[in-house]
Amino acid sequence: MRVLKPGYRSLAGLVFIILISACTTPKQSIGLRESRPDIPVFAELTSTPFYPQREYQCGPAALATVINYSETVTTPDLLIPQVYIPQLKGTLQMEMLAASRRLNRMAIEQDGKLESILKEVANGTPVLVMQNLGLKAYPFWHYAVVVGYDLDKQEIILRSGEIKRLVRSFSVFERTWKRSKFWSVVIVPPGVIPVTVSAEKYSTAAIAFELSSTLKSSLLVYQKGIQRWP
Repeated sequence: MRVLKPGYRSLAGLVFIILISACTTPKQSIGLRESRPDIPVFAELTSTPFYPQREYQCGPAALATVINYSETVTTPDLLIPQVYIPQLKGTLQMEMLAASRRLNRMAIEQDGKLESILKEVANGTPVLVMQNLGLKAYPFWHYAVVVGYDLDKQEIILRSGEIKRLVRSFSVFERTWKRSKFWSVVIVPPGVIPVTVSAEKYSTAAIAFELSSTLKSSLLVYQKGIQRWP
């Protein structure tokens, strides 16, 4: 997606801010280091597809990655007309969610916890995330897909941009993810309930899904929800 470049006068200040921010470990990463979640030490969804992005088109590439993993066939080229906005040189989050539903997939936003991302991956579900790889004043918005982690090394593994297997520390990932207000989404077939989803998040996603889905798929979504939260 688009990056806004600072002028030369602000460059020194920008470098200073980056250096200062790099010295602090975000608190979710600290929490995972001090109290490990009850999941395997290592997991990687190696069968997750990879689509190298074109310029500014990380949205279609990342969305195609998670959609195809959920066993619905699509390509970035098919998704570009649905989600890519040339004027913005990027893709809005709402367009990513809407495109998923049109392909008969539930798009369920998560709770903003890094631990929840890791738990979904441990359970076999890649997670779509939004990051700001720049700074608040000079954003570089980017979509990627979390496909693995290593608790011992405190590392996360992503399909990102032109890199099939990008490895980043929890702390570096958390800083860039935080700038998107911890936005992450799991995309699953109707009737599948992610392990970390709450009843509220599921209900919100189910209502939105119903608006663009078939009656059969919508009924399945509600039936599974009632079974999970009677």
